Amino acid sequence: MSQISKTEQILKEVIQYNIDITAISETRWLGSGMEPLQDGHVLAYSGHENRRQAGVGVLMSPAARRAMLKWTPVNERIIYTRFWSAHGKLSIVACYAATNEADEIEKDNFYETLQSVVAEIPRHDIICVEGDLNAKVGSCHNYCPEVMGQHGIGDMNENRALLVDFALNNDLVIGAMMVQTAERYYYKIGKEPLLELISQAIQISLLRQRELLPIFVE
Repeated sequence: MSQISKTEQILKEVIQYNIDITAISETRWLGSGMEPLQDGHVLAYSGHENRRQAGVGVLMSPAARRAMLKWTPVNERIIYTRFWSAHGKLSIVACYAATNEADEIEKDNFYETLQSVVAEIPRHDIICVEGDLNAKVGSCHNYCPEVMGQHGIGDMNENRALLVDFALNNDLVIGAMMVQTAERYYYKIGKEPLLELISQAIQISLLRQRELLPIFVE
């Protein structure tokens, strides 16, 4: 995603499917900023200061950009954005977690930073932790039923425990495992779709359980 052509490719898909907010991982852009794109879209990005590694971003439609209240580039793996919506304030944390093969210190540092960001989110906000969390949770929902639904897919990896523990500690559920894989759910600002969640093995959305049903509609 470090090349402009890849950004344009993602933007084309976003426009085609009318998606207002998209969390992007591995941008590999240096520093942080707001990059204006085609048709009024904008990319808020956060990367390493001098190495083209990791990097995260939040791609916004013109409607989402107007609804944005704040954004904070945390580091090359986490960016925080907050939006106004008809259902209340919406906080989206876009992430790119350390891989399953990374050392334990790097993994722990990522989740400690992520926890500090989530802890600062106003308690009444709708929360979505979104992105490449490099965790395969598998299909065995008995591992932690408070967090994992009945619609998981594939195998699991060691990062699953870190993800599930983080979700459990923050009253979050894995949104993709609460619905059938083929289903699509939309969060709306007014009458416009704000966020589309599609079940995936590693791209994961974490949401508060009490917010899952009233907010997302088929």
